[in-house]
Amino acid sequence: MNQFELYALQLLHYFIAQHNYQMLSVRGQRKDVWLLNREHREFPLICITHASDEEIQSKLPYITQLGALLLGAYVERVPILILNTNPQSTNREQVRWIHMSVAPGTCASTKVNACFPNLTQAIHPSDDPRKEFAKLSRTLEMMQLRMKRTQRKALGMKRIPKLTAGIMLVCLILFVAVFATALYLESDTLALILWGAYYKMNIVAMHEYWRFLTAGFLHLDLFHLLANLLALYTIGTVCEKTFTKGQYISILLVSIIFGNLFLFIAQGNLLTLGISGGVFGLLGAYITSLFANGAIRHPMVRSGIWRLLLVNFMISLLPGISLFAHLGGFICGVFMGILFVKSEKWNGLRPHVAVSFVLLLGLSSVLALRVQDVQPLEKGVDRALLQSVKALGFDAYAQRMEAAYLQYYSAQELGIEDIDNAEVQPQTEGQGEGQTLQ
Repeated sequence: MNQFELYALQLLHYFIAQHNYQMLSVRGQRKDVWLLNREHREFPLICITHASDEEIQSKLPYITQLGALLLGAYVERVPILILNTNPQSTNREQVRWIHMSVAPGTCASTKVNACFPNLTQAIHPSDDPRKEFAKLSRTLEMMQLRMKRTQRKALGMKRIPKLTAGIMLVCLILFVAVFATALYLESDTLALILWGAYYKMNIVAMHEYWRFLTAGFLHLDLFHLLANLLALYTIGTVCEKTFTKGQYISILLVSIIFGNLFLFIAQGNLLTLGISGGVFGLLGAYITSLFANGAIRHPMVRSGIWRLLLVNFMISLLPGISLFAHLGGFICGVFMGILFVKSEKWNGLRPHVAVSFVLLLGLSSVLALRVQDVQPLEKGVDRALLQSVKALGFDAYAQRMEAAYLQYYSAQELGIEDIDNAEVQPQTEGQGEGQTLQ
């Protein structure tokens, strides 16, 4: 035990007791203590050390990468404050970090002194460093325990990603509604189409382009629902911290639409549903933010992202999974991530990305409008759908649907000569073809 280590502990006590910083646990950092306070505008992240100049110099790349990982979007605006109690250390300053030597009564930075009054008075020599160190350690341990208890009580609900939870609740409510409708109609396929699943026949024949969006909140079965909600919760939790609420919901909704738009252009008549196009959009936006703040340079972050992308790519190749919807959602998320992430180094890139995104959206819309022909998913599905709409009492909608379908069928093929007296012939899940999940 030496005075330098005691000074570091005294600084730790000062920042926790007087400025509400929290101590972070970082593996492999014996000489460094990390403190975080996201509410502090000037120095949200502080590293306290007693390492030599040579050690600091070798660790600076790691310190900046770790700082980028901990600060996230803050990293472009604020530097990491490194306070060194080693008297042989040298004061240095760059855009992304400030290295400052501190000693009893001495701190060369007026900015640091202005932000943290009495900082230099917080550290002082002791006749018995071991005894003082043990006393401060016990005090800090008790403070950390009290702080954790207070945070659990005060921040209990704040830990829940409320926006993500709200979207999950919408998906769950619609799943129950579809399930109830399917029991009534004795057909999952008909229930999903009626509730707004992506169905190319209705989009082309009746111009129901709203299905590009509504399909994202519908799910086929409980496993499909739980798998997508788990993925949404995982990526949504981090995206809520990275983006504003408006940005988050914009990325999700536009990615769902964009993914289904890609599917509409690239593939034939399918019954498609699921929110994974939006999840892939959030994933693309989040990966973009990691490139923007430099966290992608951290080996652990980079390896985790590669594993995540590989797993999701393999899932997208499974039978019955819509690769085009995933691809479209991911591309949309990357574009919107570049537009939304606050990064000074991308200021020149952002206008070009905005123009490219508008051009891509315009080209996709033009190609979608040129789709004028569609093969039936199965004629029995359309016939049963028309009869179900009529039986449910939606007469005006049934008339428009009948007129639109007759552009692709003859009356005999569709079987509507006596539709007013027809009974619903349910199309069961096993009879339909071309169902695709997202």
